[in-house]
Amino acid sequence: MAKLTQDMKDIWAKAQDYILATIDREGKPNSAPVGLARIVSQDQIMLVDHLMVKTRENIEQNPNVAITFWSDKEQYGYQLKGKARMETAGKLFDNSVKWIKDKGFPSNPKAIIVVRVEEGYYVGKGKDSSKNLL
Repeated sequence: MAKLTQDMKDIWAKAQDYILATIDREGKPNSAPVGLARIVSQDQIMLVDHLMVKTRENIEQNPNVAITFWSDKEQYGYQLKGKARMETAGKLFDNSVKWIKDKGFPSNPKAIIVVRVEEGYYVGKGKDSSKNLL
């Protein structure tokens, strides 16, 4: 099981946007900005689906995804890769609905995307970005 490093968690906390990349069954890529996301365990990330259509379809066809995030202040970030699943019910979904309401968002998500992280790569200058860090 891959575990997120402390630095990955720290940069995640400083990031304001997350880019979720998916591919359809024909290999066509898609990327979408995600504003609400959080780390839910040592190896899982949760992203909120309010408006996703193509992204949801792609995950249903092919669960392989990548998430890129960075800190402008630190001038680097990470790309995490793993398998995604959609959830529309259950404990994690319910906790996410509460978290979203606590943040002041008026509407519930259509679903959440849960990614089990399998790989992690540095994004920035001065380090090897081809080496899996997990």
